[in-house]
Amino acid sequence: NTPQATATPMPNAVIVDKKDAGFTKYGFTSSSYEDTTAGRSYLDHYYFCNTEPTTEDWWGKWTPNLTYGAGDYEVQINIPSYNATTTAAKYQIYHNGTTDQVTLRQIDYYNGDWPSLGTFYFAANGSEYLRLGDMTGESDKKIGWDAARFIFKGTVATATRTNTPVNT
Repeated sequence: NTPQATATPMPNAVIVDKKDAGFTKYGFTSSSYEDTTAGRSYLDHYYFCNTEPTTEDWWGKWTPNLTYGAGDYEVQINIPSYNATTTAAKYQIYHNGTTDQVTLRQIDYYNGDWPSLGTFYFAANGSEYLRLGDMTGESDKKIGWDAARFIFKGTVATATRTNTPVNT
């Protein structure tokens, strides 16, 4: 029996799925790079491709509509249970005018896991996003794009705010 990520709502969370208007992609030109097999990903659909050692050919970008307003959001990503074997997925979090990069070993996670990329301050101005490209520095691995979750943690006074990326 394969564990499956469900669409159960989480309080104070905004989820951007691959089929939502907030997800854009480049380079995905063939349905052979999509998987809709039940139980492999959030809502049974994800994209994948081979990793690239030195050039970026494909990318995906999650742009959330942060309905809870400006504040600190924990950014989490759902990792598909197949075709996500990279040890160096480089997630870029663009927030409040700055970009942080977090490297994640997708191979260590399974569908239903939502590893955290860290907590970051978002201005909630509509221009902020999470981005993942296929350039990992590796050959012969696969990289997957699934849903992203932005969990509102509240607001912190500017003087005490720190962004906390993980796995850097």
